[in-house]
Amino acid sequence: MSTLAQDLRFAFRNLWKFRGISAFIAVSVALAIAGNAVTFSIVSSLMLRPFPYPEAERLTFLWDVELANPENRDALSPPNFLDLRERAKSFATIEGFSNQTFHLTGGDQPEEVAAVRTTPGGLGLLGFQPILGRAMRAEDGMLGNEHVALLTEPLWRRRFGGDPAVIGRTIELDDEKFEVVGILPANAEFLSRDIGLWVPLALDPKAPRDQRTMIGIGRVAAGVDMATAKREVESIGAALAREHAAANRGRTLRALKLREVIPGETDRRIFAMMQVVMALILLIACANVANLLLARGQDRQREIALRTTLGAGRGRIVRQLLTEGLVLALLGGALGLALSKVGIDAIANTLAGQVPGFFLPRLDGSVLGFTAVVVLVGGILFGLYPAFEASRPELSSTLREGGKGASGSRRRRRVIRGLVVAEIAFALGALAATGIMVRTMIALSNLDPGFKSANLLTVRVGLPERRYPEPAQTERFYRQLTERFAALPGVEGATAAAALPRLQNQPASAFTIDGAPVPTGETPREVAIAILPNYFDVMGIRVVEGRGLNDFDRVDTAPVVVVSRSFAKRYFGNTSPLGRRLTLDGASREVVGLASDVVQSRIPGLDGPAPVVYLPQGQTAAREMFAILRTPTKPTALADPIRAALGELDRALPLSGIETLDHRIAEEMVGARLIATVLGGFGVVALLLAALGIYGVISYSVAQQTREIGIRMAIGAERRTVLSEVAKQGLRLLAWGFAIGAPLVGLAVQGIRATFQGALPFGYSSLALVAFALVTVAAFASYLPALKAANLDPAIALRRD
Repeated sequence: MSTLAQDLRFAFRNLWKFRGISAFIAVSVALAIAGNAVTFSIVSSLMLRPFPYPEAERLTFLWDVELANPENRDALSPPNFLDLRERAKSFATIEGFSNQTFHLTGGDQPEEVAAVRTTPGGLGLLGFQPILGRAMRAEDGMLGNEHVALLTEPLWRRRFGGDPAVIGRTIELDDEKFEVVGILPANAEFLSRDIGLWVPLALDPKAPRDQRTMIGIGRVAAGVDMATAKREVESIGAALAREHAAANRGRTLRALKLREVIPGETDRRIFAMMQVVMALILLIACANVANLLLARGQDRQREIALRTTLGAGRGRIVRQLLTEGLVLALLGGALGLALSKVGIDAIANTLAGQVPGFFLPRLDGSVLGFTAVVVLVGGILFGLYPAFEASRPELSSTLREGGKGASGSRRRRRVIRGLVVAEIAFALGALAATGIMVRTMIALSNLDPGFKSANLLTVRVGLPERRYPEPAQTERFYRQLTERFAALPGVEGATAAAALPRLQNQPASAFTIDGAPVPTGETPREVAIAILPNYFDVMGIRVVEGRGLNDFDRVDTAPVVVVSRSFAKRYFGNTSPLGRRLTLDGASREVVGLASDVVQSRIPGLDGPAPVVYLPQGQTAAREMFAILRTPTKPTALADPIRAALGELDRALPLSGIETLDHRIAEEMVGARLIATVLGGFGVVALLLAALGIYGVISYSVAQQTREIGIRMAIGAERRTVLSEVAKQGLRLLAWGFAIGAPLVGLAVQGIRATFQGALPFGYSSLALVAFALVTVAAFASYLPALKAANLDPAIALRRD
């Protein structure tokens, strides 16, 4: 211990002596550590942190899938779910879940509340226990008995003031009375944020088998391996396809562990690439620091030679120098953790409204442990070789020549230059990956959506089935509502649609083309949206052939649709779609119009926007719609007039948020912008570290050649010749780095292509920009020491050595 204490004291004394270079090393390490810690916190929160459910490793999602496309997961129909639960022997329990939005009335203002419907055992499966009242009982899941509710703590405190007497009280949800039987804790979240209610899911065994409305979650029984459970589920799915071919033809059931579904495959690939980029940046930092330590070791050769002469063994000197490297790594790690805390908190605040709380990144034990390992490994990586190299001085020459230039061997120069070449290669790979991904993310956020998104105000409205049971009622309500909205001052037009473009969870429907062969495997499914007749006019979408929808397209008239240009191209080729018929939602519908393409989903396909089918709202009975107003007025200025117009039609309907469409889209793309920002920061760090590495090695080379440069200039060498030759050293290193880093660029391109196979194609101009940035920075980093060498006074240069 006394020897270690001595090593530490000596280490701190030397670090203070060389405090300039020590601070530079600590900052370099801190940047790499901070980036790795931030990246790992994101990966840990989404991929490594255990789910907050009992025996989460034995939980599986249960899906209905198409045999021809098993990655396209659908929900289960109630009859299929009930049959699965009855026949499966490998599961201790199987429960069903579905999301729903309720209108909570009875207070000062009606309110829209997100809810989860679950079979009575669902709360126990997820480990949620009431803090007041009781949980669901088996009888609550029987048809007719499902009118009980459990409030989550945030809704209980906000809406009911935290009054315990709310237990046993009746509340109104969608005009139906529910008895409050319990209060759940605030962390009772299930794959989404801001859940206010949990209510029983009562299943009707006579419901249509092709109406897939719920997901299943099962816990594999003790003693049963996951593979056995998966095979049993698929075998039950095959049996149901045989027994109920009309609804289950070409389909089966599939079980997937929670970790196989969350996060998705694209997210996994993005996180993997982020980790690879950060590993490259860590290697760049280690190479940089190793170079600086080698250069500092050159200046300490006389000191080390003296200590060796006085009896210090090589092992003792290596340990001392390695201790200094580890102390530098620890100082950099401490600073890096402080920086990472700021970054992690910023990311968590950005994502707070997007994902459940247990998915938010935080500086927890796993991140601290990972950082400790990175610091230790990094300290050894950049400290070990310089320590061995500096501990082997040639004593006679070092003492005789004062330690100046004595050990500037060719081997050491090759090592130093090789490390810089490695830095450039790593930086090229990291910059290629970050540059392409950032450009892709920016393009996804800023692409032309195919409609006029500016000045569109949106309001979500839902009609309870109890008060609006008939299609004609819903059609009349939305027509009257949009007429009132359009009459408001400053509103240029108003319409409504069942889904907004560029958002998640677009409604999709299976269909067949009348007169075409019925597929034997995968049934085509495309986005199908119910709209009001003036939707195309208000949104600025052109009808390029035929007609749009009109007020005569109602429930009592012939079913019609309008299709997008991409739909027509995919399913009708170069022929006109007008007059063709689709069977969709149980009705044969005539194609009466062709609309220009719109980016309806968040991410377009490689071959352009996804196909879309537009249906008249009057023929679909859609109850949940987004009212869309085109207005240059600020949203807050229209809140009260919109609320008043809605109240004129139905005072019990809540106003569930007034937001511009651009704001909603920006919220949807927050993840893409966050990734672009983080990766852009990584790229800047890689570029900066590579530039400092080139600058350091050229400066070191100039310092070692001071006497030689002085002699050459004394005998007549021109200043520009010295400038050119020194600068060429950096450019040669850059050329070698580009040659070695080219395969890394190829790997980055392949990886990003595989990751964004359903996204925009990226342009190779990104690679040109990356190369230009690296060349520019390298040239500048080489020019500064070259300029210093060219400005040397020959007399002073000769006296320095």
